[in-house]
Amino acid sequence: MAIQDVNQEMAEYYGIEAKKGVFVADVFKGDPADAAGIKAKDIIVEVNGQKVESTRQLTSLVAGIPVGQSAKLKVIRDGQPKNFTVKIAKRDDGKVAARSEVPEKREDLLGLRVSGLTPEIAQRFNIREASGVIVIEVQSGSQADEAGMRVGDIIKEVNHQTVESVKDYSEALKKVSKDGAVNLFIWRKNAGFLVVKLKK
Repeated sequence: MAIQDVNQEMAEYYGIEAKKGVFVADVFKGDPADAAGIKAKDIIVEVNGQKVESTRQLTSLVAGIPVGQSAKLKVIRDGQPKNFTVKIAKRDDGKVAARSEVPEKREDLLGLRVSGLTPEIAQRFNIREASGVIVIEVQSGSQADEAGMRVGDIIKEVNHQTVESVKDYSEALKKVSKDGAVNLFIWRKNAGFLVVKLKK
């Protein structure tokens, strides 16, 4: 699953203690988290009774659990605590590598992971926008994170170049010189259109 740290705004929105917990940005179909019932937008707050405060801590805790054993996860979903049991599986590097090559999802140097807008993703994020690419992960401490980009933001343009697909987005970023300005014209639910300025 794709995860990110919980920032101050997200903590306030979900009514949890600031910077406590890990936000689930995406769950890969068929993986242990998916099989256990974990969903995108869940916030993981405990693993085996131990409070989780960051993605680094979550990764470390899970790494310490032997393959084949189960981990008990406590999450916040729609403001309510829920408990799940996830069976730990060996990481399939081939499978991970294959995912990274799928054109519909891609990471970039700004610290964003974006995906094409499919009906499933639109439904998951409860949005009606039909064009652009959607941010499904924001790397903690990255330029995008510091500029205020959020999971669920829809990128419509890069430096006035229309973005209709992940390929469009990647091509637009390639045109920006090193240390050049990147102006993202985005749509954000409950906020409308915004311009976020970053440097490549």
